Amino acid sequence: MIQQPLQLSFYSWKWSYSASLQKDFVYTYSFQFSWINFPENHLLHVRFANGNELHLTNRYLYARAGSVQQKWLVPQIRNIYFQRKRFILPILTGGILLPFTILAFHAHVISAWISGIFVLIGIMLLYYGFAGEQQLTIVANNLSYHLFVGNDTEILQKSVSILHRYLTKKV
Repeated sequence: MIQQPLQLSFYSWKWSYSASLQKDFVYTYSFQFSWINFPENHLLHVRFANGNELHLTNRYLYARAGSVQQKWLVPQIRNIYFQRKRFILPILTGGILLPFTILAFHAHVISAWISGIFVLIGIMLLYYGFAGEQQLTIVANNLSYHLFVGNDTEILQKSVSILHRYLTKKV
């Protein structure tokens, strides 16, 4: 059984994500007082490949990374976007390991097999660092919160477009 690396669930009674000309309806109130206990409408739930989750309701955006969970009020969120981040530590390690291994081989300090192994390790570290990973950035109250997510860009772009569509309504 092949598992999907990313699960994206839209609540059908909240969002109609289709190509038809159907309108989206969200059950909401014209006022948002904190002292009135209205039930929360669950709008979007995204589970990423590495176990991190996003959960959007009409009041809060919840983000869970491992065992740490944060929540933000929806009116406080200024922007949310994805960008590719490169990893600096593998780039530095591979960039230092690779030339020193080549120099040690040419100075006859280490044998050809050991230098070949270290050259391959250095190249793999450089590739891993330059490949990087997608990172979700949530800007709320002039502070940025970062959450690493998987590399499935099609579903990530769909979820970001739905989040932007809801956040620009400012319900």
